Parts: sequence; structure tokens; C-alpha cells
Amino acid sequence: MSDFDGIDFTNVESEREESSSFIPKGDYNCIISECVPHVSAAGNKSIKLVVKVHNEPKFNGWMIRKYFSLWYTNDDSEKQESVRGYAASDFKGLLTACGLQTPPEDATKLEGKVMVCTISEKDNSENDNPAYRDTSNEVVAFRTPKGDGIAPLKKADVPPSMAQEDSGESSKPSL
Repeated sequence: MSDFDGIDFTNVESEREESSSFIPKGDYNCIISECVPHVSAAGNKSIKLVVKVHNEPKFNGWMIRKYFSLWYTNDDSEKQESVRGYAASDFKGLLTACGLQTPPEDATKLEGKVMVCTISEKDNSENDNPAYRDTSNEVVAFRTPKGDGIAPLKKADVPPSMAQEDSGESSKPSL
């Protein structure tokens, strides 16, 4: 006996969309799930950031990585300063979105912070490595969410007999 006796899937269409390796560009509610020091294969120190999309029904749980090459080294001093400058500017945007002026001593203290991230689609078709030619996502901007980034609680509808006025006084029980 089959676990699917009586079910015919012959003419049934799946409502699921095809899986994608990236999400559409736009602004997404995100939370920092990881922020740690990182050393690249070339030996450059950086800060690795992983943001996780949340409160977004269709893309909830997507994770996007960004590396801040704050200590980038290169024989070309102009390139080195350029890379470090962009990294510092981007990281300052992250700090500002988190409500900070200066970074904490421990990068992991940024984990759990909520923000709005502007996500773009990155075309990797020219990558030398064929395994990395698919379109991917990158974070291009950080913004402070309105309020605390979490949907505000709504007042529950209660019958008028149970509602209290906001006079600050407790209501007298009715008999």
C-alpha cells in the first residue's frame, strides 16, 4: 500500500516559483546575525558582516554577507587607500544605522541590531571562476529603521464594557 493511494499528481501544477540564488534589489528589514573579524586567503584583515532578512514574508531568512576591508594592504598605495576609504565609509553607515558613532571594542556587540538594508543585484558573469558567475546580492546601504524596526503592537479590540478611558484612574467595577 502506498502512502499516496488515491492521489493523482499528473495534472497538478506547483505554485512554487523556481528557486533563485538572489533576491530582487530593494530595501529589506534586516538583523545582524554575525559580525566578526575575518582574515582573507590573501591575509587581509576585515570585518565579516552577515545580515539576515526578517519581517519580509517572501524573503524572510535570506542571508547576505559583506566584508569591510578596513585593513586592506596592497603594494599600490593609491588602491590601498581607496579600498580602505570605501570600507570605512560603508562601515560608518552601518554604525549610524545601528545608532552608534564609534564601533564597539568587540565587533560581535553589533549582532542582533536591526536595520534597513538596501540590497542590489550583483552581476558576476565576468568572474574568472565559472562556479561564481551567478547573479548574487550585495548590501549597498544601511538605514535606521523607523521606530525600533519591529511592527508596533496594535490595540486589541475589546467590548466597550471592558474598555477603560485613559484618565489614569482605575475604573470602578460594575455589578
